Amino acid sequence: MAPVRAYRLATLHAAYRLQRTDLGVVGAGRRADQVVLSDLEQVVVDDVWTDGRHVASAGRMLVPVVEGPCTPPLDTMRINAVTPDDMVLRLPGTPDGTHTVRTIVGVPVTEWGEATVEVTGEVAAVPPGHILQIAVHRHGRAAATPVAAVLAGWGDWTGAVATTVSHDTHNLIVFGVDPVDMAVAANAVIATGGGVAVASGGGVISQIELPIAGILSPLPAAEVAEAQRRTQQAALDIGLLPGAMTQPLLQCFVSSLACLGGPHVTDVGLVDGTTGELVPSMLVA
Repeated sequence: MAPVRAYRLATLHAAYRLQRTDLGVVGAGRRADQVVLSDLEQVVVDDVWTDGRHVASAGRMLVPVVEGPCTPPLDTMRINAVTPDDMVLRLPGTPDGTHTVRTIVGVPVTEWGEATVEVTGEVAAVPPGHILQIAVHRHGRAAATPVAAVLAGWGDWTGAVATTVSHDTHNLIVFGVDPVDMAVAANAVIATGGGVAVASGGGVISQIELPIAGILSPLPAAEVAEAQRRTQQAALDIGLLPGAMTQPLLQCFVSSLACLGGPHVTDVGLVDGTTGELVPSMLVA
């Protein structure tokens, strides 16, 4: 895209779309927020004006930076510590034996599949080559009752991933095969007020702490980026497939995005994003 067009889309077009007639272009009656660039392609910023005040030049602030009055929304992990028993696929009322269950195949756009499971005491053993996904409501307006689904095509895992970065509801989502690792990862995220944790062998091997609403960090961007790099590599090491996305962890972050086509697991159950239906049971009739 030509640089001038890109800047127009980010300024004038965006303001028009938001119906902000006071923004988006240098002109009479518009807010005097201006950025002066000496290189449009490399985005070299020379000077910045805000409300008509010269606030930055040559990479330095000319005025003090004052923090706003906002109090970060902390303490949103309203979930008690989980146990390995919470990290299993329960099929209430199902007799012991072999049964067929629905699976969720693919990411981020998914489709239905099927797998054969062995049920003992109303708990289904995850078949080889599949992993379990657990969704738990974390905001306190509903009971934090785990909802489970079987994922297919995610590779063979030797650990677990837990995250509160899970579009669009940002519930606590846990992926794995071993209930112990899944509980360890989930509890690490609960203890830090949100974030992403990778567990293997009964312990946490990497973590990003995101205590602000469970999705943001108060740390500098460079430190968060390094934690992201380490944690993503840890997830790849325990079996997360690279996938088609440049950031493989995004596969976990969007797996419960129920507005996408196909089935997705949410805190209220299995949802088919194509039909809008709430699927009552994992079992295939």
